[in-house]
Amino acid sequence: MEKFMTFLDEQAARLREESRRLAADHRRDEGDLTKIRANVYGICKSVLQVLDREKAKVKLAELHVTWSKNLEMAREHDDVKQTVIEEIKLETLDEILRKLKEV
Repeated sequence: MEKFMTFLDEQAARLREESRRLAADHRRDEGDLTKIRANVYGICKSVLQVLDREKAKVKLAELHVTWSKNLEMAREHDDVKQTVIEEIKLETLDEILRKLKEV
């Protein structure tokens, strides 16, 4: 599990750096979306640090349900910005969950 935690740290750091680069290149919106991805990695790391693996999987599944509901509501209200944010959160969480299954 230590290797997975290192993976989460590395991905979050890489994404934060990419976010800074994008902002410096006057691509703030893209930078903000990249920062959201980095935050999801941080959230997952925090969950895995405080819970055992099985409880963490349950908590991450709960996050997936919550974010899916948020996406549904954003779409219902034609909130394009929030729709994109929720899609990015879900995509990133799915990537992390796939990687977690490999470990």
